[in-house]
Formats: sequence, structure tokens, C-alpha cells
Amino acid sequence: MQLIVNGQRYKDPTPLNLSGGEGELFALSPQDAAKVYHENLRADEQRKQKVLALCNSFQNNAAKNGVISAAFPQHPAYELTVSLDTLVGFSMRWFKDCPPIGNLGFDLSSNQFNEDKGVRFDDTTALGFIYSLFEAVDALHEARIILGDVNPGNILYNPLHIVRSLSIWMRLK
Repeated sequence: MQLIVNGQRYKDPTPLNLSGGEGELFALSPQDAAKVYHENLRADEQRKQKVLALCNSFQNNAAKNGVISAAFPQHPAYELTVSLDTLVGFSMRWFKDCPPIGNLGFDLSSNQFNEDKGVRFDDTTALGFIYSLFEAVDALHEARIILGDVNPGNILYNPLHIVRSLSIWMRLK
């Protein structure tokens, strides 16, 4: 497979062995991935228009407002040539070292938060994460972006991004 994303060609991008109901993820760089729709979904004109609208929304709104911690469609991904007929998915940020919050929940039996990818919440970081999450959702809504698939597997914890929210929370405390 050869993808074209934002004018750059990716010959045989590395599969991430992460697939869902709509498609598979491929690594484009250490920070970026591409979601490529399953073959049977690629001809759907409404899906193509949605991808283009989401990418435009990101470029026109979210990217300017500092929403860089979102795995949001950034650029359309095409196969072989750039045309609406060859649109197969989109690129997005890849947060490979960030665990999903569903893996970091509080375990009542051990009376502590679970650990994943070397990360474990404490009370302060858990509350800081909640404030950070609200800030991110607010920024997306300000950009007129509505989130549709919000679940613990789709919300990732980035320890590097939490610092700003922690300082805000500490001031409120």
C-alpha cells in the first residue's frame, strides 16, 4: 500500500495491529498515524465528505487553538494518487506511549490506581487529568467539533500534557 498524506508519500506504512470496526491504523512517523478504512467502506461518499470536513475543521479551528493532544483527523490519506476517488482515510497524532484511562482506573481490592505503560495515577494526577480532559473537550467544542465515540479506550493519558492542568487545579484547591 502507498499512502499520500499532506503531500508526502508513505510506501508500505507499518501496520500497528490495531483495528476496529471501520479500519486499521498504520504508523507514519513516531508522532503520526493513519487510519485506513476497510475496503468495503472506502466507496462511501458521505464518509469521504465527513473526513474532508473533519480535516478542514481541525486545520481551521482546533490546530489554531492548541488542541494538539487529540488523535483527530488532521489530513486526508489517499492511496497512490490524490483524488476524491482514492481517499482511504486520514492522518492523526499517534500517542503510542499513552495508556487509555480505562487501564488506569482505581482498583478497590488493592486500594490503589492500576498501572499501565509505567503510569499510575495518584489523587492529584487523577484530578488534574479530569481538568485537562474538560479543557480539551471545551476546546474541541469551541472549534465546533462534536465528539462521537467517547469511551475509556479512546481517552488517553499523556503525562507530558497534564502539567498545565495540574497547575490550574492546584491554584483552585
